[in-house]
Amino acid sequence: MSRLEELLSSSPVALVGAARRLLALGDRVLATVNDTAQLGTLVAHIGPGSSLAELLATLAAARPSGIAVLSDPENTHAVALALHDGAIVGATGTGTLETLGEWSAEFRRRLLGSTVEATSQFDPARTFVTELVLDALARSDAPGAGFTLIQGPLQWLDEQLADGTAPALQHLLLEHARRSDELPRIASKIGAVDRVVVPLAPPGERAAQPTQKRLLDDEAESGWDFFDDPDPAAEAEWRDARRIFELCDGMATIAEVVERSMLGRFRTLSAMLALVERSHIAFMAHFAELVDGSAPADSFDAFESLDEVG
Repeated sequence: MSRLEELLSSSPVALVGAARRLLALGDRVLATVNDTAQLGTLVAHIGPGSSLAELLATLAAARPSGIAVLSDPENTHAVALALHDGAIVGATGTGTLETLGEWSAEFRRRLLGSTVEATSQFDPARTFVTELVLDALARSDAPGAGFTLIQGPLQWLDEQLADGTAPALQHLLLEHARRSDELPRIASKIGAVDRVVVPLAPPGERAAQPTQKRLLDDEAESGWDFFDDPDPAAEAEWRDARRIFELCDGMATIAEVVERSMLGRFRTLSAMLALVERSHIAFMAHFAELVDGSAPADSFDAFESLDEVG
């Protein structure tokens, strides 16, 4: 075993093939290697008191090129990032639908038949890379996680993002920090995810003012800037909300809508919160729970909302 293979043995990636000229993540081949002797490799273990995000921020400042791999503390899931001058031009994970080709095909099947316009303003490939990397950061930014960076004569074999569309690693680190701060508040307001999402009134092209103030501690907390010249980010968030509404059929639970959306937990729950605050949807327990009396009191939000819009 070469010194390089010995280093990689403690990471999720390995050199495979008769000549050891292929870099693989599990059973997925990531890249070809022209000359293993020219590869530079960093393998790190995130210990207590350390942060993967801080390590990545230090590396991102140098705008690296190569292949980075993030693995979770349980070593059950890993994601490889193709980096070019600090931008993430490709990503592949070990889970289902975690290659760009597979994910894009399924996403188009599920969502691009939507009646919500904006396909020209929406980039599925960038969405895949962004959400896969942010999900990997959320899983791996904890003690016990692993990080590997391989640099040198590598050729990424999977699909890549078009020039100018790849998100910067530094940008995704900032987004990871924002979501880490905001997700607990959003999840707390949404509540139990085993409740059914009930559609009430289709959302329009522009968001209305919230109607259910009881869900907000204060109006500024919502963070949805729709009303005074909304910026592109706010408009994109409302397009998410309109897509999510189309997945709410009165039978799927909150958790099932999150899975169906393929937009990630943060974006889907944020969209649901905006919809329920404006009485476009409501949450209630499964019918069986309503009948046998085991549903909690807040399961009857659907009926309260129907009264409000009526």
